[in-house]
Amino acid sequence: MKIVKYYDELYLANLDRQLLLDHGIPAEIFNEIALTAAFAGNSSRPYLAVPDSRYHEAMEILSAKPVDE
Repeated sequence: MKIVKYYDELYLANLDRQLLLDHGIPAEIFNEIALTAAFAGNSSRPYLAVPDSRYHEAMEILSAKPVDE
């Protein structure tokens, strides 16, 4: 799995996930509970991830900037 995007609002992650699912791209949200804790950088924020093989397609659909690894 590759991270597509980090989020400050969980509902935005869910909207993007549904958009990807509508295009046939499996997508999962991780760190959903992180919004209840203090932020400690990207590692504690919710993020959306897709299979490695669908990463570029997902990025195109979301018009997002690739996440640095």
